[in-house]
Amino acid sequence: MRPTTPTGGTAGGTDLLTGLRRLDEAVSGLSFDLPVEGRERGTELAARMRRQLRDYLLPRARDLEAPLCIVVGGSTGAGKSTLVNSVLGRSVSRAGVVRPTTVTPVLVHHPDDAARVTAERLLPSLAREGEPEAAVASGAPARAASSAGARHGAAPSSGGRGASSPGAPDPVASTPGAPAALRPLSCEAVPRGVFLIDAPDIDSVSDANRALSRQLLDAADVWLFVTTANRYADAVPWEVLERAAARRIGLAVALNRVPAGEEDEILADLVRLLRERGLAPDPLITVQEQPRGEDGRLPEAAVSALTDWLAALGADAGERARLAAESLRGTVASLGPQVDSLAADLAEQVEHRAWLAEEARRPCAAARGRVEDAISDGALLRGEVLARWQDFVGTGQLFRRLESSIGRLRDRVGDYLRGGRRHTASLEAELETGLYRVIVEQAAEAAESAQRAWHRDPAGRSLLAGEDLGHLPEDFPERVQRELREWQRGIMELMASEGAEKRQRARFLSAGLNAGAVVLMIVVFSMTGGLTGLEVGIAGGAGALGWKLLEAVFGEEAVRRMAVRAREDLLGRVEGLLAGRAEPFLARLPEDRSAALERLREAGRALVPPEAPGAPWARGERRERPGSAAPGTPGSPPGWPRWARPSTPPRRCSSRPSSTPPGTGGAGSPSGRGSAQHTVVGLFGATGSGKSSLFNALAGRELARVAVTRPTTRDPRAAYWGDEPPRELLDWLGVSDLHRGAAGPVTAALTERDGPGAHRTGWRRLLGGSRPGPSTDDAGRGGLLLVDLPDFDSVRAEHRAVVERFSARVDVMIWVFDPQKYADHVAHAEFVEPLARHGGAMLAVLNQADRLAPDERGTVLADLSRQLDADGVARLLHRRPLAASATAGEGLDDVAAAVSDVAAGREATTRRLSAELDALTEALEPLGAGEGWRA
Repeated sequence: MRPTTPTGGTAGGTDLLTGLRRLDEAVSGLSFDLPVEGRERGTELAARMRRQLRDYLLPRARDLEAPLCIVVGGSTGAGKSTLVNSVLGRSVSRAGVVRPTTVTPVLVHHPDDAARVTAERLLPSLAREGEPEAAVASGAPARAASSAGARHGAAPSSGGRGASSPGAPDPVASTPGAPAALRPLSCEAVPRGVFLIDAPDIDSVSDANRALSRQLLDAADVWLFVTTANRYADAVPWEVLERAAARRIGLAVALNRVPAGEEDEILADLVRLLRERGLAPDPLITVQEQPRGEDGRLPEAAVSALTDWLAALGADAGERARLAAESLRGTVASLGPQVDSLAADLAEQVEHRAWLAEEARRPCAAARGRVEDAISDGALLRGEVLARWQDFVGTGQLFRRLESSIGRLRDRVGDYLRGGRRHTASLEAELETGLYRVIVEQAAEAAESAQRAWHRDPAGRSLLAGEDLGHLPEDFPERVQRELREWQRGIMELMASEGAEKRQRARFLSAGLNAGAVVLMIVVFSMTGGLTGLEVGIAGGAGALGWKLLEAVFGEEAVRRMAVRAREDLLGRVEGLLAGRAEPFLARLPEDRSAALERLREAGRALVPPEAPGAPWARGERRERPGSAAPGTPGSPPGWPRWARPSTPPRRCSSRPSSTPPGTGGAGSPSGRGSAQHTVVGLFGATGSGKSSLFNALAGRELARVAVTRPTTRDPRAAYWGDEPPRELLDWLGVSDLHRGAAGPVTAALTERDGPGAHRTGWRRLLGGSRPGPSTDDAGRGGLLLVDLPDFDSVRAEHRAVVERFSARVDVMIWVFDPQKYADHVAHAEFVEPLARHGGAMLAVLNQADRLAPDERGTVLADLSRQLDADGVARLLHRRPLAASATAGEGLDDVAAAVSDVAAGREATTRRLSAELDALTEALEPLGAGEGWRA
């Protein structure tokens, strides 16, 4: 039975397929060119919407009976590929201990559904690797995929427990810049009517892997979300699950690697988190942690619940249709907030472009007004111009003639003009020079003003690209002179064509048009007066005299008409000259996207009726964007958190709380720290990495709470060796739970350092703790303070805030990784890499190493070293990464020795103080740029 259209056949009065096509056209033409706050967000959202429209919405709307697409997604190290292989009873996807494992996603389908795997019908934006009908023989391992990524990657596993046999590298994944690809494989174990896609990690260190995972999840009808007992409280998976709720997509959850006997406690905590977020996955399956076979797969009984679920979907076409229709309906409904955010970001582009254009045009308009004022207020009839005018007309004698008989003026005009011809050239030159000077000066001021305005704005500064557009072109003065000559020529043509009485015009023209044009220029320059004092009478009289002279020949109406036309012609030429000063700026602006913005809003109206809740974007309203931040702070695309965005270049101390100014309250702050005699060592790590277990093992006492539910550690807890830290230091750190370290690995390492041949002294005193309480004599005090911190990636945001604060205050950072998530994006991109400027020493510990086979440890440690090198912290690592197991007691002596080495002599504190000073210098440098403040 063919299911009905999810939206009832229409969407806002438009056929669903037609509406989706219109939205695809509207989104495809978008471009975010100006580097304003929403540029990155808008660019990413537009690209994601295009992919979702073309990969999922349009194909699904065209064919509601297409196979149900189930995407297996989850965190790095969750065991997704192992579950897929185990459910199908075949090795269709590479599994291993090196992270990330899945680079090229694998699409497994029944042979009968091969015709629907083509790019025309499924995920058209992804290339296809190999032949769609390449069947996988039972038990044959899939071709190993290279783990090359955009920023980080992983070499193929060298074998060992759960690893596929190495094969030829993946040609698509290993080629830099190659498009993302999909590997179709046919397998009879997959039910008919079902596509099963093993996707890359959602939180991989590889930008390409995260982007591809997001793309596949956007194109899914159902998500099979895989997490583990260690990772179920990670923040990243829950952000993804909340997006599933927004789309109303079918959701199944597999809780993998659950320790035996702890299933009930962990599952109950997971269900609590699901209910708090309104999620009800169906089914919710647990898979116990157990050994894998030689083929790397789990026993059939371990995954029987997943196998049965897939089989039931394959046998129930109606259920598949319901899930597909519900997902399509929910995804279409989710387009509203996305168009809302996209329209807001595009409107920001349109508005900022208009502002930049106005900042380029406004100084030119103001300059035109000032030139007009100079023309109108008689400013051009001052000084030398007035002297030349008096020479030209013989002011006193002519006024006496005017007073005696205005009627005889006409008869004397010719004599007057011919008599002033010798002064015409000098007067004309003075008029032209004055006007030329005003225009050039105002043009230069307008260009400089536009340059300053653009340079103050980040977007304008980027468009300037270091060029100075505030200088006038070399040919500008010549263009001004040419325009003024053309204006004067126009005046003469105007006077020659004006309809005066033939005999009078002939008599006037015989005196020379040049002189007449000069008189009309005088009239134009004194039309509105505006002078004060003596110049009012002189200039006003000059203008009146010129008016009377022309009126005597042409008549009052004709003179008025000529003066107005000459003035308009002059101002038009001035406006053209000045407006041209804005053109170099306007030419830098990107295309106006106003029409594209309206098309986007219209396409949104076609899918979501304006009266529908949550659709203000369709009415052109502006509202707070989902995920938007305060001005000047980066935002995130709606529904996708910061982890899903491409990595940005490392910034200095990006994890430092914004309320803490650089160098203030840091480890080197005398007013904050209170004591530089104690070396502060912090344990940093992700949820489930075993920080607290490692802390207890190093301290030699069970001080920190250890549990199977996540997150475990809520407040910092510290152990110390040597003198008790002063209260001022503890208050500054925010540590209230303090204990003396007992006999254990750290104590043994410190004791060994004080043995025969040791180069440093004082460790016996530190171990003995010569003073039980704080002392006023700080010079003789010292010790080691080891702090167990909360995780930085759990659902508890306040835990991350604590870690960020400590990242700016400890002297030594111990990064605690585990085999499952040592290649986690949050750990590397948001903490390790940005804190490369920490300045203090760092240690890296691969905890839970007992979960790896002996031959796998070296492979994982080498890959972890490579990733840390890529993070830029190699110079800070006191040693290469160490393998340890807090629960099995392995490698603890090596970790303790490294801690004592780096803390001895307080070198870490010294380096930390130096780094803080460098950071302070860097932060203050812009304040004194160009002023030689360093000197």
